[in-house]
Amino acid sequence: MPFVLALVACRHSKLSDNDFYESLIKRDGVSCLLLASTFSYAQDLSCVDAKFQACQYNMAMNLGLNDTVSAQLFKDYTIMYNYFLYMFGRNPGQTADMLTVCNSLETFNLCMHGNRGCLDISNLIKKTDINNAYAVEATYRQYSSFNCGPGINTLEHEGLTCPQRVLNTRQNILQGCVQTYITNTANDATNGCKYGQDLMNCWSAPFQAASCRRENGVATWWACEQNKVFVKTTFPSCPLACDEKFGPFFGASASWLDTHHKIVEGEHWFKMPDTVEKRDGQLVTVDGVWLK
Repeated sequence: MPFVLALVACRHSKLSDNDFYESLIKRDGVSCLLLASTFSYAQDLSCVDAKFQACQYNMAMNLGLNDTVSAQLFKDYTIMYNYFLYMFGRNPGQTADMLTVCNSLETFNLCMHGNRGCLDISNLIKKTDINNAYAVEATYRQYSSFNCGPGINTLEHEGLTCPQRVLNTRQNILQGCVQTYITNTANDATNGCKYGQDLMNCWSAPFQAASCRRENGVATWWACEQNKVFVKTTFPSCPLACDEKFGPFFGASASWLDTHHKIVEGEHWFKMPDTVEKRDGQLVTVDGVWLK
């Protein structure tokens, strides 16, 4: 059954709180992965922490992570972000590791039924610092709302290998892009939309520069779109857009690669967006570094 159709089929299924432990059982396929994300968050923002911890533990076990890490999944964004990134690109041309991530999120979403107040930013902030809280929420949405839905559907249809190869070989670039975004929005949240556009440009650049043949436009759109989801989780009113062929590289961002990508002795180099730092109470712009 196609993934999107399966999502429609399971939108009306219900899970009572009494079915909590049954929801922890591994299910076949990813048909109901976005069950929780298709519904609006409940108005009740209360959080049963013990249940939240149990759901995190089971997700960590399904992902192959240890129980020590499980307690940090929603406290340190780099754990979820870096591991999901690694799994999505680990075996180019194959979906098994991608589906491991998506199945784990499916189980987690079902487990959290009736307890989704724990995922509200007001509760996440109580468990960690504000920067990690927003980044964890954005990472969770990035995969639950896009990568494990329309994102994986698109890649399966248009071609997996090239985008996954970029994920596999350019993890340091992609991680650098998001870390720069988090630093900049932490120091200068007023300009969050600008830094969000920078993130979309930075993260999409390796895909646009790759030799993806027929997948080229799709790969760049996919990279752009998931980062749009990431940014709009925190800054929902930002006017961000991704072109089907050029990703973020149109309009004011059309010439981004001219100044942020170069090839030196056959090696692709990518320039990070400039970083905004606070020094003696003042904002100072630091030139972005080049990474390969």
